[in-house]
Amino acid sequence: MKQALLISASVVLFTVWLVGQDTRSGQEIQVREAEFSVPFGTTEGKVAVVGEFLIFIDDRRPEASFAISRGEIRNVRADNQTLAIETQTPMRVDAGQQTQLVFRMRSDGDAESISQWLRSSRSELQRPSVTSQADSGGNDIIATYQAKRSTRLWGGSRGRLIISQKGLAYEAIDKISDSRRWAFRDIKELELNNPYKLKIKPFNGSDYTIELSGKGIDSDEFRQLVNGVTTARVNRVE
Repeated sequence: MKQALLISASVVLFTVWLVGQDTRSGQEIQVREAEFSVPFGTTEGKVAVVGEFLIFIDDRRPEASFAISRGEIRNVRADNQTLAIETQTPMRVDAGQQTQLVFRMRSDGDAESISQWLRSSRSELQRPSVTSQADSGGNDIIATYQAKRSTRLWGGSRGRLIISQKGLAYEAIDKISDSRRWAFRDIKELELNNPYKLKIKPFNGSDYTIELSGKGIDSDEFRQLVNGVTTARVNRVE
């Protein structure tokens, strides 16, 4: 029960954070009542389109909620009230690993509206996995990387690593409880074993190893990260 409450809270907090990001950017936010198809039935909840994510929030079991990055979506189809989504790789949902996700919306317009949002990203799906600060809408984000976290006991998650002027963040898209944020002042040490494997050692909490896909972190980018940590450490001591 305690674990379920923690996961539920992480879904709510992550959604609130995304809504805040989207509100500041002036982009549209959509929330629609929906049913998610599961083996031998459906689950009632809400489909939210926030920023670059489509989120399903399970009304009865919030710990079963999940998020899909727009870049993970291969195909989408709206047919009357049915919204069918095919993902690039299997998504971890309550029923297991799936690439075919089907939602039944409250009205025909809901399905088509979300479908149009997803289809509008066709050109964006081909973008490089790294986004420069000039493309980040004027906020403090320096770069983003497609990433994953693997663990022996819990299976891991997929998402993205975000580097900003203030710190690092890992946003898991299929396991919200894996998401973390670190201000530079809270990081004790960074290790880059290779361009695709970054280890974060915070002053408090467990170490976090993140594996990147697509473009890795080059030596100049890593040097900038280390400088950010070093500068913040000096300010921490002072």
